[in-house]
Amino acid sequence: MSVLKASRRRRVLLQANRMLAIVAMGAMLGLLPCGVSADFNTTGVYDENSYQTNAVDTSATYDAADQVSLSTFTDWVATAFQFNRGGVIDFDSGSLTDINTIDAIYGVNGKGTLRITNGTVRGMELINPLATQTPISGNGGLKKIFGSDVFDANDFVFEFDPDDGVTAVGITMPSNIGFPSGIGNVGGRARYSDGSSSTLVTSNIGSPQGTDDTFWGFLASPRKSITRLELIYSNSSFFAVDDLAFIIGPIIVAGDGNGDGRVDGLDYLIWADNYPDDPAADPPGSPANGDYNDDGRVDGLDYLLWAGQYGKGPLDATAVPEPSAWAVLSLGVIFLGGQRRRAR
Repeated sequence: MSVLKASRRRRVLLQANRMLAIVAMGAMLGLLPCGVSADFNTTGVYDENSYQTNAVDTSATYDAADQVSLSTFTDWVATAFQFNRGGVIDFDSGSLTDINTIDAIYGVNGKGTLRITNGTVRGMELINPLATQTPISGNGGLKKIFGSDVFDANDFVFEFDPDDGVTAVGITMPSNIGFPSGIGNVGGRARYSDGSSSTLVTSNIGSPQGTDDTFWGFLASPRKSITRLELIYSNSSFFAVDDLAFIIGPIIVAGDGNGDGRVDGLDYLIWADNYPDDPAADPPGSPANGDYNDDGRVDGLDYLLWAGQYGKGPLDATAVPEPSAWAVLSLGVIFLGGQRRRAR
């Protein structure tokens, strides 16, 4: 058993060393940001109802094709934040240094910086600036600089560099900033690195104010990235956005310990290498420590979560039957039984 344990440990360490080598090479080539100042530090919390003033009331998108629902995206971005692959800009804790760009430090360790560019003719400014806000819980927002009417000047178009590899985005439009009659029909759409685009998803944001804050979420298919996020509305009323969030690289799902976007045997090895263990020294909620249910322990419950998710990737409805569910469960029973015998 000790030989197998050592073999598993070597495989996990080999994979980790490869990932570190890639990161180091990127840093040497100047591909990774280092010490870059940014307008906003992101959070991993998207629309936590107990905190948010502008809590989402309506999800315009749902889990199908390249659309993502609020509940799914909330889980994804929280995990991506722990892996330093994404974050939520809540506009409650930061300031704009340029009216046409948003720079955001993302990840629990602040290891990345993403630049988002305004793609319309009118610049941006903050509602309720930093001095009056509390991170996450405040009612800050982002709006266009008010001026003379210009066609599409108030539409929000956020542009991403294709090389940044943005694979999922989410955004909320609060209804409590529109005119009393409501904002009207608003369409959300993503455009991708191959020139294609998602369907325009339209939602009517009406009155009364504060009861129809609306979310849009989009996911790029494999080998594509998101280059534009558009919110287009049908009239000339004033409005703003809140909680602009993004994910870089593969989507990480529950049970995915190495962050490659799939739940497979490599994630089992991460769990096995840490079982039984108290991952207190690791970042809270980090799937990389094998604590897949985030209860502070690596135990059989984490194995069962992994087994139930085996074969899944982003928006997969069912597990891939290889190995079979019974074979996976049998593997766990054998492993746990061996651990109990060793402990005697």
